Amino acid sequence: KKKKKKKSRKKGSAARRTKPGSEEELKELVTALGHGCPDEHYVAVISETVTFLLQCDKLSMATLLFESYKELSEAVAQSQSARLGRDKEEKEEREKRERKEGRFNDFVEHPCEKDINAIICKPLQGCVQSTFSFLL
Repeated sequence: KKKKKKKSRKKGSAARRTKPGSEEELKELVTALGHGCPDEHYVAVISETVTFLLQCDKLSMATLLFESYKELSEAVAQSQSARLGRDKEEKEEREKRERKEGRFNDFVEHPCEKDINAIICKPLQGCVQSTFSFLL
């Protein structure tokens, strides 16, 4: 007789996969977005690294690190601005449409919106910024 193979169960992250569209998935996405921007500790480390590179006459490396962080910061700010603009337009259109149809409901903001709106790249230390404003 042939033995039937047991179906293998998924272990690890595959077994704990979150349901698409769930509150849990939303929280995970907001957390992932938040981790995309360096926190105060990493901003301090980046600033100190830039300062160290400048002290060691590694101007090109320091400039590259500074410019890269600046680009990240600008990309995050631009993304936030575009998203907030789209959200505002969509909200205004929804309100206009609902008023035409004779019904108007107050817009309810999801609690995670505040967390998403608060995501920014913290500025590098002032001495680093002033140094590069002089150098560049």
